[in-house]
Amino acid sequence: QIAVALWQAVTSGKINMLELFAGSARVSASAADQGLKVGPPVDLRTGFDLNTATGQAKAWKIITTQQPDCVMMEPVCTWWCSLSNMAPAWKREKMRKKNLPMIRFCVQVAFHQLKKGKYFLIEHPAASQMWSLKELIQLGLGEGVTWDNLDFCAYGMKDPDSGLPFLKPICLMHNFPSGVLDPIFKRCTNRVSGHKGPQ
Repeated sequence: QIAVALWQAVTSGKINMLELFAGSARVSASAADQGLKVGPPVDLRTGFDLNTATGQAKAWKIITTQQPDCVMMEPVCTWWCSLSNMAPAWKREKMRKKNLPMIRFCVQVAFHQLKKGKYFLIEHPAASQMWSLKELIQLGLGEGVTWDNLDFCAYGMKDPDSGLPFLKPICLMHNFPSGVLDPIFKRCTNRVSGHKGPQ
């Protein structure tokens, strides 16, 4: 379900933030809660299939007309994360190829934001093979583009049954000014033991 929050998506005029692959739209809700003008959550569940030309065109219309200061992107990670290695190699490569359009779309949006002097964020697991794609490597060489990691357990993420923390390292690629996002890049203080889930 879309995150429950008292916020109204801005569907016309200039916006501060737009979330692509929004899922439950918690980033959008949090941004709106801070007083930002937030565009409508763009996600498969809201009618945007960003792996298709039609879905991308709908998203481009929002981006070009509402000119978000920042675009947050969280493309599907299923076939790029370490767990995908459990699938047969032929199936993994087939599904990665199938999902390439959405990855390339993210890169195109990021370059668009760079060209316009605006900002972008791309989130994916730190160990994701997506980061090794030539498109992401090229984006990482862009002027002002950088990245860093954070651990969800540092924010209190725990297994609901055992109570053990989930490490879950996440990488954020972005072009925000140096130091601006430093406070969110919290790392685990106990990476040796006592965790459950992805290491």
